[in-house]
Amino acid sequence: MSCLDHTPSGVDTTVEVQGLNTFGTALLALGAATPGLVNAGYACGNNVLCAGSDAQCEAGKSYMAIKQSLTSDTNRIYSCPIFARPGTNIACDPEDNNVNPASCVNSVTGEVTYVTPARMCNMDEFETYISGFSERLGNVFKYVDSEVGGSSSKITTSMFDLVDTSVIQPLMGIVDGSTCNFLGKSYKGMITALCFQGAYGLVMIATAYVWLAFLVAILIFAMYVLYRRSIDNVEWTAYEKKKKGQPAYV
Repeated sequence: MSCLDHTPSGVDTTVEVQGLNTFGTALLALGAATPGLVNAGYACGNNVLCAGSDAQCEAGKSYMAIKQSLTSDTNRIYSCPIFARPGTNIACDPEDNNVNPASCVNSVTGEVTYVTPARMCNMDEFETYISGFSERLGNVFKYVDSEVGGSSSKITTSMFDLVDTSVIQPLMGIVDGSTCNFLGKSYKGMITALCFQGAYGLVMIATAYVWLAFLVAILIFAMYVLYRRSIDNVEWTAYEKKKKGQPAYV
């Protein structure tokens, strides 16, 4: 878009990018300058009127027409948004040294909000808009630096307390709980179960066996008495039948 030739820095300095002036001079040799084809509001980029059907001239004319559409002051195709004051549509541009950057945003509710209405501009205005960002950012950072002093107590006290309450203390609680104390309780429970309760259980089992043996002995005696009475009755009956000459079936 530049009118003048330009050699890019940081690359091959032997390569020169031709500007619109150089291209326009070459194009003028192929056609005739026409007042109606002047690039209004821009220092270069005037088009020509081709004679006949010169393909080279027509191609150059089409190229220059594209350049004119991008650089004309009447063609506002570039976006140049700036802040608007909260609740209004009044421009609030930090590039202005008399504007407090904080007034361009709304932070009343604790949440920072801002509005940037659509604003279209032409090439000249766009170049001015882009070049002004250095000043805008400088003013914003100056404001930040000026606010640091008043906000230092909030950072060193309130923010530290918030971090301590919400981050450090919960972490320290986790660290304090990450010990082996639970192993001692579990080991004590294991000793109680295996040694004390287990030994007591074995004693109770042994006692149960003793009582079981005693009851079995009583049961054996009762069964023997029942057996003895039954067999004696059988033998006595057989003896009596034998005396009478009857079959004993014994």
